[in-house]
Amino acid sequence: MAIFKTTDNNGGKQLQTISHEYEKIDFKAAVNDIKIISNKTLAELAAEENLLIFPIRLDDSADLLNHSKICSLSKSDKGEGYIFSTENVAGFIGINDTDISITSRFAKITDALLLPSRNICLFNTDEFISKPLQDTGR
Repeated sequence: MAIFKTTDNNGGKQLQTISHEYEKIDFKAAVNDIKIISNKTLAELAAEENLLIFPIRLDDSADLLNHSKICSLSKSDKGEGYIFSTENVAGFIGINDTDISITSRFAKITDALLLPSRNICLFNTDEFISKPLQDTGR
């Protein structure tokens, strides 16, 4: 499983620098997983994928829904690796064996799982429902 942790509005980070390996990962498969959601607006993802977005009523944030993306993924200018950029959205999402956690850039707790940014939270419904919750002891 590949786990990537970063903040919202991260300014573009090398994908390899934000990865946290908990098992041996297939980096190429992780990149392919991220490509499924990258460079798509929240509206596109909500229509195409099993994605639950909080708050459900986004009428007041149509600009955010129609223009904001969870992330963008592009090849590095140096030809090696990928640049992973986030926008003003925080949350967590799982795609196959790849998990992405995006916390608020203002958070003081570095391992916070979910802090809303502009009151938008993302959940991949397949992952959220199919995986049992784990007690973190907090």
